Amino acid sequence: MEEKELLQPQATQCAPQQQPKLMDRIRSFPKDFADTGQLMISAKRWLTVSTEPVPDCDIVVMFPRDADKEFVAWCRHSLLNHVPDLTLRQVELQYSRCVALYVTASFRSLLKAADTVGLRKRLRSSYGGGYQEFTLEELDLFANGQSASDFFSSQERQGLVRHLLLSWRLEAANCWPGLSLTEQQPALPQLQVRGLVQAVFPLHCQRDLSRLQASWVGRLFRPQPLNAVQEYFGVKVALYFAWLGFYTMALLAPALVGAVAHFLSSSDAACGLLVCFNILWATVYLEMWKRHSSVLTYDWGTLDSGNTDLLDECRPLFKYKAQSELRTTPQGQPSISRITGRVTLAYPAWKRLAIRYLISLPVIAACLAAVVCLMLLQFAFQDWITEMVTEKALPSVVDFAPKVTNALVISMCDYFYKGIAKWLNDLATRSSPAHRQIIDNIKEVGIPFVMSRIRNYKMSLDYERQKKRDSAEPDTAPDTEGSPGITQTEVEASLEAYDDPYEDYLEMFIQYGYMCMFSCALPLAGVFCLINNVMEIRSDAFKLCTGFRRPFGTKVSDIGVWQMALEGISCVAVTVNVALLGVSGAVSRWFPSLSPAQVVLLLVLFEHIVLVLKYIIAKAIPDVPHWIEEEIAITEHKKRAALKLQNRAHLRAKRESGSCSEG
Repeated sequence: MEEKELLQPQATQCAPQQQPKLMDRIRSFPKDFADTGQLMISAKRWLTVSTEPVPDCDIVVMFPRDADKEFVAWCRHSLLNHVPDLTLRQVELQYSRCVALYVTASFRSLLKAADTVGLRKRLRSSYGGGYQEFTLEELDLFANGQSASDFFSSQERQGLVRHLLLSWRLEAANCWPGLSLTEQQPALPQLQVRGLVQAVFPLHCQRDLSRLQASWVGRLFRPQPLNAVQEYFGVKVALYFAWLGFYTMALLAPALVGAVAHFLSSSDAACGLLVCFNILWATVYLEMWKRHSSVLTYDWGTLDSGNTDLLDECRPLFKYKAQSELRTTPQGQPSISRITGRVTLAYPAWKRLAIRYLISLPVIAACLAAVVCLMLLQFAFQDWITEMVTEKALPSVVDFAPKVTNALVISMCDYFYKGIAKWLNDLATRSSPAHRQIIDNIKEVGIPFVMSRIRNYKMSLDYERQKKRDSAEPDTAPDTEGSPGITQTEVEASLEAYDDPYEDYLEMFIQYGYMCMFSCALPLAGVFCLINNVMEIRSDAFKLCTGFRRPFGTKVSDIGVWQMALEGISCVAVTVNVALLGVSGAVSRWFPSLSPAQVVLLLVLFEHIVLVLKYIIAKAIPDVPHWIEEEIAITEHKKRAALKLQNRAHLRAKRESGSCSEG
């Protein structure tokens, strides 16, 4: 047998079932529709079964349905040989007919993994109570260090098990025949790229998830349980919801001021009030958010974690491009890291710069030029429609055509630009890890929810049909007597992966830009944004808890590049608001004796004064509260004192043992 044939699916003993034709499906539609009630009962039973926890499982490694059983057995055997700290259980799922590996690790193995990755854990109060990188020799210094059930949260367990999985690295001599793996690199991501491994994901803890949903999703006007969110989903996701909640609370001020300005008799006074207020509000809000973020990350132990980008490995799925099922091409050249000493994939700096300046910048410039052209065409179309309505007495509803066209163009541009941005991001080889918003909420929550219900009904129907087919062929059917049917693993495997809150940040960033730059044109924008965001928090929470797989937790010290983006848009907002103030003609009406050139000079002077004031406010408000700096200093002092006492005790014990041996 050739080597490549070993990866081909094994033939089944039973004859293949013929797929129903289109006309047969159309004819059976009325009956299927009439059986909706039965499907709903099946869905309820499916949901009841799916909530049963999977014992002894932190991460699921799922193989495709047509995976070779010998290849799966080789993967399991190789994993156990190379990573003996893992505990594997092979399961054949009854509904999907896929093979899955349930992966977990013992408490001792998790402790060793936490020591390896430098997981930050809280010290006992007698040792300062702060956070410190975990070391196995100092286990007694950490809170709950002797409790196997309380020391690690489920999110931390899954992260450590994932680290152990990624430590599975193969050499050519130990590889499956026909496979070509990059040596000294994690094997599991390479198998995922080839399609030999279907998915690797952590399982939801139904008990913790139900408790979190009850205190989070359904409580519309209560504070978010951010600590519980952080423990379950990780710091990165929790910081997004913390930022969104803080932003929503900060919108109370512009909503109130905008409502007052809306009812002012003088539109010039309202415009001037909103311009000044928006600029100051954006600055104060961002500085106060930095302080609030520092408090949260201090409580979660990531504030003083430092910059570890150079210590982190590349994104596992970033490294490789699939050439075929058996071979992948690594992105970069293997080299020894000067920092960690491990083999990693390095990308030449000159190639990165060439891509940035010869591809990325021209593509971005072309996109901006396309936006300008579309805007000019939109203006011309608006003028033409207005002229047609006026001269030919067309219905006034025709005047809405440019607005509808504009909305469609914006949606299409969003779609294409997101694809271009992702393409440029991969090309650049970055390896470090109102009406419109109502529609977005429906798309984000309604569509995934409806699709999950459709998958629910389809899985229930397919399962019932499969049971009938198996009962008709008792000789070839697997023994499913007493089996739970559709398992939690199969349910979560059918969900989409939630890798990053990028899309959620982007949506709110666009709203923040409109709020800062153009709310003087619509004073009630703050009110509309506030109402939208109250619903946005719960809709995003509902989406995350019910519509996606559980993400792996990520520890971060802030919201990252989004902080710089928000600060950049607030600086642009100064120029835009001052320009809108000049275009509105309010300055000319306030100072009628000024010539147009003098008005422009006055606006430029006002812009520079505001920028200086913005800079002064940003420097006057410290990013980290003083009491946190004191707490960090106190914790560090207690930690050093405790370690000094411990070292003295070790030296004393060593001297006593030495004197006893001499005696």
